[in-house]
Amino acid sequence: MNDPTDTKIRTVYIMVLPNGTCVRKDLYDELRRQVEDALRWLPPGVTCHIEHLVRPQYWLPIRKSTRRRLGRCLAYWVANGELPLEFVDPWRVTHKRYRRRT
Repeated sequence: MNDPTDTKIRTVYIMVLPNGTCVRKDLYDELRRQVEDALRWLPPGVTCHIEHLVRPQYWLPIRKSTRRRLGRCLAYWVANGELPLEFVDPWRVTHKRYRRRT
C-alpha cells in the first residue's frame, strides 16, 4: 500500500519547444540520441517515419500522446535544420515522412 509518510520527491524536467510542445527531457534527449545514431546508417534519399529512426524497445512502450509530442520534436528539429533530414510531404500534419538530405 501507499505509505502517506513516504516523502520521496522525484524531479522531472520538461522541455518546452517554441511551438508549444512539452515533453519530458529524458524522452527528448533519448529521441535525439537515437535519431542521430540512425542517421549514421540511413542512406540519402531513403524515406522513413519516426518509427524507423528509433529502437522498438524505446518506441513501443510509449503512450500515443507522448509519441505525438515526440513526433512534433522531430518535426521541429527538421524544420529548423538541426538534423540532416527533410520532409517528404511538408504539407502533412500527421504521420510525417522524412528523408535524409543529399
